[in-house]
Amino acid sequence: MGYLIDVAAMKNVVFSGFGSYCDTIISPMNEMYDGKTPAEPSPVDVEKAKALLAEAGYADGFTVQIPCMNAVSPQITMIQENLAKANITVETQVLELGAYFGLLGSGDYDMMSSAMENAYYSEGVKNTDGADFSYLECFGGCGYNDPEYSAIVMKALQTRDMTERKAAYADLQEYYRAHHISIGTYTSTTLTLTSPDVEGIVEFGTNVLDMSNVYSTAN
Repeated sequence: MGYLIDVAAMKNVVFSGFGSYCDTIISPMNEMYDGKTPAEPSPVDVEKAKALLAEAGYADGFTVQIPCMNAVSPQITMIQENLAKANITVETQVLELGAYFGLLGSGDYDMMSSAMENAYYSEGVKNTDGADFSYLECFGGCGYNDPEYSAIVMKALQTRDMTERKAAYADLQEYYRAHHISIGTYTSTTLTLTSPDVEGIVEFGTNVLDMSNVYSTAN
């Protein structure tokens, strides 16, 4: 599927031309980013995708369902159009908010289009998954279970040494790319208006700001 999704075109349609290409769960704007993401995504190669599908026994394609929250987004419409080029039919399942997040938590779905949280899983989003949330059971709130990946995340979250934490997140990004956990698209940019002397604001979750270390450079 990675050879079919036109990530570059998605930037213009979904993100209005703004955003940074992101091929793992760590945003290029995050201090734990490893700096190894290519400047641009790989080009679409429909014939290579068809050849790989045929090799896997899906020369005639297949059908999958993708749940949508309240409405079909432009991003999902693009995914449908892109995958149809290799005879992959994507059926949408429009759900209300509660049912949507319930399905994510269960992990019982074919594929998911998600604004995935970076590995600093925020308390704000964590609360939507329930107080018993665990990375060992649920990946990014999407019900994806991968014990090896989760173990790396827990190692990063549990160490207070920033050098060790950054090394763990580097391992996490390497694992993410090697195992093709998802097809990365773009990360958006959050603008926060402050006075010119304010420093130390860090985004640690989706639209969640950490201001615990904010300081002023003014004399």
